[in-house]
Amino acid sequence: MENVIKKTVAAILFLSPIVSVHAQSVRISLQDFLNQVRQGHEGYQASQKTVEGSEQRAEESKLSTRPSLLGTAQYLNDQRETGSPLQGDQMTSTNYMLGIRQQTDFGLEAKLLYNHVNMSLPGANQMFVPLTSYYTSGPVLELTQSLSRNWLGAETKATQELVHAQNQATRFGESFKQKQMLAQAESAYWRLAVAREAVVATQETVGRAEKLKQWSGQRAKLNLGNQSDFLQTEANYLARSLELQNAMDEERAASRAFNTIRGLSSDQVPELVIYLDEKAIQALEIPKRDEFRDDVKAAAFQKELAAANSKLGEEKNKPTVSVYGTYGMNGRDADSNEAIKEGMKADHPNYIVGLRVDIPLSMETQDQVRQGYRKESMAADLNYKRKVFEQERLWNDLSNQFKDSLARYRLAQKMEKAQKEKMDYERTRQNRGLTTTFQVLQFEQDYANSQLARLRAQADVVNVYSQLKTFGGNQ
Repeated sequence: MENVIKKTVAAILFLSPIVSVHAQSVRISLQDFLNQVRQGHEGYQASQKTVEGSEQRAEESKLSTRPSLLGTAQYLNDQRETGSPLQGDQMTSTNYMLGIRQQTDFGLEAKLLYNHVNMSLPGANQMFVPLTSYYTSGPVLELTQSLSRNWLGAETKATQELVHAQNQATRFGESFKQKQMLAQAESAYWRLAVAREAVVATQETVGRAEKLKQWSGQRAKLNLGNQSDFLQTEANYLARSLELQNAMDEERAASRAFNTIRGLSSDQVPELVIYLDEKAIQALEIPKRDEFRDDVKAAAFQKELAAANSKLGEEKNKPTVSVYGTYGMNGRDADSNEAIKEGMKADHPNYIVGLRVDIPLSMETQDQVRQGYRKESMAADLNYKRKVFEQERLWNDLSNQFKDSLARYRLAQKMEKAQKEKMDYERTRQNRGLTTTFQVLQFEQDYANSQLARLRAQADVVNVYSQLKTFGGNQ
């Protein structure tokens, strides 16, 4: 079993530099990687399309009050018995209508139409019905004003606000998802960088352990040292080799995560990632933030959406009471052109004035429905307030975590330098026979642990920093 471990470690140490030189021939920066994520992550692209679609739908809420074109074309052939020998039993007509409809913000609906009708009574007695085929033409103006439901355009405005709020809630919700994806991608980038740096550091530790083992072995053969010292160094060498295997396993896992988030199925990352050096980390500062994070903005529009939906629900369940009126001018003639000319004159006007009423009788159910809408609106308002509260708490927590992790990194960096000096000094003493092998091994382990502690602190700094950027920092 021991020989198998030795061969495995030897293969790792032999192949690692070769793979490193070959695999890390192309350098990829964090920004380049984030661009690859934007282009290769289907979830990010879907969110981007949704955001773009929401931006293009920004004016959708205004469509309900924009003018629309109305038109009909109808042919009628009625052969039902009339019982009248004068009219006959057949009537045909061709009806054309074209006009414009406009719904105003204050609840008034207006229609301006033009009708052109060709009527024919082929079976009529011409002695009593002079015109058995004639044209009727003329414009018609129709106005309808609500007095209860949609009074002063309440329902129309609520519909507009609902569409607008829903659109904006979707937009900011997807925008926040994008920022989260980029934060995850940034963490994946630094995870791979730290993993590769850990592999390099562990390789150096294994190399030192191997040299110490060889040195102890030679001393044991020459009876200049104890066999127990050699066994200690060999056990240390195997322990460091296991740490190297774990580090390489973590690098492979980090590589898979790195490729997965940019849309690749490979387990190998052929590029060289950039390590964060001391100056780069020390230069990091808490990024600027927007007043509200995008998920909080989405919650604000969700609140508006619920309020608009509540108002719309109340309006829909109100009685419908409206006044309406139409005014039209008519022209009739056997000739189509003459009918059109006469239809533009006010010689034969017609008008209608009326009142429409539609009152629901289920008052108790209506009241329950209205209360339900109001509670939904209250729930959305409470949810928004909670989002604002959590946003501030999370920002403060992350800011403190960033400062603390930066302080830990600086301390870990100093500790690593101190442990290296201690280890180098103790190795010098060992060469002079002034200390024990156990002491050297202990200092070697202390230095290796300090390297890993520094890498962990470095990872904490950049991971917290990437989360802070979701509050509005540059991505």
